[in-house]
Amino acid sequence: MNRPHLCISDRAGQLLRWQEAFPQGRIVGTDCQLDQSITPDSIIWLHLDSLTQKNLGQTCHQLLSAYPTCKLIAISCVPEPGSALDCLKIGVAGYCHALAAPALFRQVSQVVANGGYWLGEDLVQRLVGTLERHTPPQQPANQTNPLALLSP
Repeated sequence: MNRPHLCISDRAGQLLRWQEAFPQGRIVGTDCQLDQSITPDSIIWLHLDSLTQKNLGQTCHQLLSAYPTCKLIAISCVPEPGSALDCLKIGVAGYCHALAAPALFRQVSQVVANGGYWLGEDLVQRLVGTLERHTPPQQPANQTNPLALLSP
């Protein structure tokens, strides 16, 4: 099934590769009425360089409330692990670079359309590194169980 693609951005000049990937796709400004452009099976690309964090949260909430079966993908010219996590928390299923190759955009779209999540390999490695720094170290396997020290 060929899903309709819509990108919310006020910076169409940064999206030439996205337009090449989806020639039938539409770019709409952040202030437009979205209801006229979206169908329940749409894939909606959110250009983070055009949206504030507050607007992003509100936009995702409105879209997913009105169209629970649409898929959201965030794109950014400066992808960051923290931003990716924030996007995942609010319902975005994909996150990639706004200047990615057209073939990569199509691959991201296919993965997300099939129910998967997309984070580029680089971003996944950075996220894992971030999580490792924030995860408390585990006890060594040979250490006795602290509960064994309690009386019956």
